[in-house]
Amino acid sequence: WRDSNLIHSAVLAALRDTFLQRDLTSSLSTGAAEDAADDDAESRRQDVRQAIADFFKGNPRPAATASPMRYPAALPSATSGARGSNDPRDRFAPPHESPGPTRMDLLPVESVERDALLTSTRGLADRAMQVHRAYLIAETVEGVIIVDQHALHERVLYEQLRAQVSHGPLESQRLLLPETVGASSEQVATLEVYGELLERLGLEISPFGPNAVAIHAAPTLLREERMVAFVRDLIDKLAAGPVEPDSEAMLEELLQMMACKAAVKAGDALSPEEVEALLAKRETVERSSNCPHGRPTTLRLTLHDLERQFKRT
Repeated sequence: WRDSNLIHSAVLAALRDTFLQRDLTSSLSTGAAEDAADDDAESRRQDVRQAIADFFKGNPRPAATASPMRYPAALPSATSGARGSNDPRDRFAPPHESPGPTRMDLLPVESVERDALLTSTRGLADRAMQVHRAYLIAETVEGVIIVDQHALHERVLYEQLRAQVSHGPLESQRLLLPETVGASSEQVATLEVYGELLERLGLEISPFGPNAVAIHAAPTLLREERMVAFVRDLIDKLAAGPVEPDSEAMLEELLQMMACKAAVKAGDALSPEEVEALLAKRETVERSSNCPHGRPTTLRLTLHDLERQFKRT
């Protein structure tokens, strides 16, 4: 252990490489044989051992790339007809204007990437559906997947926010009229200490009397009602205990909190286009199998498991 940093780097690189090459989507167990699970676990351990050996031999494996989900031919659509006045996208359009970006497009995406997503997922809405306004069910070659819409959107937004904040402050917009949030004099004083951190988050907040603060600018992805809720939680978080003003750990926590506030919620109705966009974005983030808090975003039910349950095997 003369060079502990080398050991640490080797193990970290091997684990990351191995996990990125694995589909970590949780399987919905229906009583599959335990020996198959044991074989798979041993296979994963062998992959890690081999990756570490390759590292010390100077033959690192090539960078892993996410393999796209494979969908079969389209099934008959569960929806038909033109969109009515209750289309969910209309809620996100400015007054007197045509509907703008949906909730899945709250952060900018390069046009080339957008075209590729639309091409690779065209017609996906015909093979996916929302149930109980909380979960998305989509057919895959292996069976079906069940997606928690909030958890997945939270992961997508968090990864986009992390990428954006690494290059500068989050994109923000000024409010026509400042929003006020109640705060104690101690909390107001605490916020003044974290001016640089707030700027990185795209927030402009100033004292508004002895027991309130005014929000003058906020990140573009936070709608007004969620922006106020986020600022309230942020004030409580920063006032809870001593934190270094430039703490990267605190920045990560606040980004997670922001992604959670901005993501679609259980109970939000999604249009077929939004379902399609969200499932497409699942393929663009590395850790799409879990939300930033560790909850699974997706469960897989294989065709074999379905056949076992219906006594077809």
